[in-house]
Amino acid sequence: MSKIPKKTGGRFPTFPALLLAKKCLNLFQESSAQLFSALELTFSIDLSAEEGGGSAELVPGGRDLEVNAANVYSYVRKYSHYRSVFVTTTY
Repeated sequence: MSKIPKKTGGRFPTFPALLLAKKCLNLFQESSAQLFSALELTFSIDLSAEEGGGSAELVPGGRDLEVNAANVYSYVRKYSHYRSVFVTTTY
């Protein structure tokens, strides 16, 4: 038998509390989807003139791959890796 989490005061959450939590989660998921859509990010970056100009794809076909809540962690890792390895070595 599983233990009841202490954060709930030793009681199972009530049904209205579960409904509220589900509504909050749905709202968060909808708002994050709208946020990423509004940012219009893809797995490509535009380079400044000092960086050589043009653009670079972070993954093959990156211009067509939109950043969303499910892949934002991968985008940030690839973006920071590109900036730290490729751009800094060209100066």
